[in-house]
Amino acid sequence: MGVTPGCDDGQTSLDVDWNGLSRDYWCTEGQWKTNASAPPVQSCDPSPNQRTHYCMNDKIAYTDVPPTYGDHRPVWPVYGEYKYAPPQRWIHSLEHGAVVMLYHPCANMVQVDKLRTLVRGCLRRHLITPYNKLPRSTPMALLTWGCKLLMNVVDERVAVEFIKTHADRGPEKLFEDGVFSYNLIKRAAMITDAGDSVICPSGTSGSNAALGQPSQFLPATSSASFPVTYRFLMSWTHVIALSVSLIVFSVVVSPFGQD
Repeated sequence: MGVTPGCDDGQTSLDVDWNGLSRDYWCTEGQWKTNASAPPVQSCDPSPNQRTHYCMNDKIAYTDVPPTYGDHRPVWPVYGEYKYAPPQRWIHSLEHGAVVMLYHPCANMVQVDKLRTLVRGCLRRHLITPYNKLPRSTPMALLTWGCKLLMNVVDERVAVEFIKTHADRGPEKLFEDGVFSYNLIKRAAMITDAGDSVICPSGTSGSNAALGQPSQFLPATSSASFPVTYRFLMSWTHVIALSVSLIVFSVVVSPFGQD
């Protein structure tokens, strides 16, 4: 729907959805410990149909935590990471096929960074924001329209499979950024194209280098794949061989040049 004069311009009356409390993005009790044995929890609503646009003079509340569909604001956000973005905005992004990453402010930051890198490398149409309603048992979440994946620790293969399966499945196919950008920290980068025609092109990570894997564009026989010391010795071997050849050639040829 987008900007509607007198209804929602993405800039005014924003306190209707968020009162600006720092507890929504700031951890006040110390970082939570991880539980590596806790399995991810995935669920999808079979009929995510409710999606009415409400102007800023109406409050919108959700019963599901976190919500994956429902009523929302007409103006959707710019894609990227936010200091905090309210669900009334990012549910509109889900409607357009985006992936939303949520994390509790007290979640383990190593795990949050791992999931953040993965999401940023999978598609441009993503939104990342803290969300303090997530429980200690599953303090991180990936959302698509009608579906959610809740995690205690990041399983890259499970997360990538969820994104590939459920991203770009919203009821509306719109690729453009919205107008709402309040508290935007980092704008999303282009991965393949505006429509994310290839989702998660690097597999289980935003970067092959991050996994310690060789780049798919680097041939195995390239000199760059050899250690520096080995390449140094190889270069000097060539120099010595060439010098010996020149000496032998001069010895052989020199008698014929004498009177």
